[in-house]
Parts: sequence; structure tokens; C-alpha cells
Amino acid sequence: MDTLDVKIMGRDFRLACTAEEKPQLLRAINVVDTRMESIREGGKAMGIDRIAVLAALQIAHDTIKEQGQGSGLDSEVLERKIQSISSAIDDALREDAGSVNDSLF
Repeated sequence: MDTLDVKIMGRDFRLACTAEEKPQLLRAINVVDTRMESIREGGKAMGIDRIAVLAALQIAHDTIKEQGQGSGLDSEVLERKIQSISSAIDDALREDAGSVNDSLF
């Protein structure tokens, strides 16, 4: 298992992943960071925990919408991945930035 040091909304996180998972995880981090920055720039002052929850909900909604359009994604797999990401967000919010070491997949 490798570790990956990343920044999301300016906060440092250390994540665990395999070498095979790294490219997809980096894409996922980019999606999450972009979505969170977009929400923050939306105008209302919000805490990072609220921004993270809103981003997770928006990403989950987009994923489910894609699934309904015949993308061939397995809903059970998606549900497990969404739960895993949600748990990682919860853990990250409880830990100090930079000390999080969770496997997302």
C-alpha cells in the first residue's frame, strides 16, 4: 500500500492507496477539490465540513444520474464507493489535516 499526499481546498491529506488505484484516486481528488472550491466561491460563508457534505451529495447525485442514463454502472458498487468516500470525508473532518491515512477503495 502506498501513501499519497494531496491538497483539497488548501488542506493537506495523506491517503493510502495501491499503485493501481493512484490514477483514479488523483482524478477523484481533482473532482472533489474542484467541486468544493466551486461551492466555496458560490458566495455564502460556510465551514469546510458543510462544503464537503454538499460536494459529496452533488457528486453522488451526478453519479446516480449518469447511472440512470444507461452508463452500465453497477448500483451496488456505486453505493459502496459513495459510502467509502463519505466515511473518508467523515474521518478527514475528525482528524487534523495531514494526519489522515485512509484507504478510499
